[in-house]
Amino acid sequence: MQGIAFGPTIRLLRQAKGISLRELARQLGVSPAFLSQIEAGRQHKIPRARIVQVAEMLGVSEGYLLGTARTLHPDLMKFMSETPEAAEFMLTAMRSGMLAQDFTQLREIVADKKRRTGVLKSTAAKKKSGANSHTLDEYLDVAL
Repeated sequence: MQGIAFGPTIRLLRQAKGISLRELARQLGVSPAFLSQIEAGRQHKIPRARIVQVAEMLGVSEGYLLGTARTLHPDLMKFMSETPEAAEFMLTAMRSGMLAQDFTQLREIVADKKRRTGVLKSTAAKKKSGANSHTLDEYLDVAL
């Protein structure tokens, strides 16, 4: 069963983009009546592929729309089932009361670490080639 926010979210996004129900239905290859049922929350059997298609057409992330449908991305489900540490982390985060902004900060920390790792690899390559090099401490954030 889809989440209660799914249909109304589609309606709000569609209206914000100035797309008529008929036009979105045409683009999706479904009847306006079917789309109307989805928006009203009366249609609950929606394939994930259709949810992804709607997200693309309305310019939102797949994760956002899947979240309103209370459906997880299959790659995420697979990762969580194959990586018990990740599942345990998510349970711990949930139980500790982490908020959306906490996850945003965590995502930024991970992205920053990826950037630093790229810089470190680049520095190592320069060092091997004899180019001007810096110490590792210049690139590390000891606050983490």
